[in-house]
Amino acid sequence: MRLVHYLLAAGLLLGSGSCATPRKHSSGSELDAIADTINVAMRDYFQALRARDGERAVSHFAPDFWAFSGGQIVTYDSAVAGTRRLLASVKQFEGDWDRLEVKVLNPSAAIAVGSLWQRYTDTTGQVTAFRGTVSWIWVRRGADWRAVFLHAAPESRR
Repeated sequence: MRLVHYLLAAGLLLGSGSCATPRKHSSGSELDAIADTINVAMRDYFQALRARDGERAVSHFAPDFWAFSGGQIVTYDSAVAGTRRLLASVKQFEGDWDRLEVKVLNPSAAIAVGSLWQRYTDTTGQVTAFRGTVSWIWVRRGADWRAVFLHAAPESRR
């Protein structure tokens, strides 16, 4: 379960300034603005994790958020609790997107998909790493955008 919470909190929404520039698959200025908004939210989420600001990080989740990772379904409550536990034990985050794409589905929904690598070191010195593909579904709730679903798939080792 720790790896699932790590994937949720540490490896799923990277977005430091060193990330590759995401490509947008949309047309029109409104759809481009939506894609930009999602990218800003993704960067803010990771910056919140680096700042150990769990409340800011989980503010990107909708109350009906859920995730599927490591063969487990993670609910909003579990994701929030796991993020808080993880941030209490993290000493260092590292990682970056290999590729990040945002596809605006309509003015109220978008999907962000990317391949990334991520590593964190906890306060005991234990290192946990992830390399794989992640997908987030975002929906507009009033004037705000919130993540409602996440899927993480580790890279297969053949």
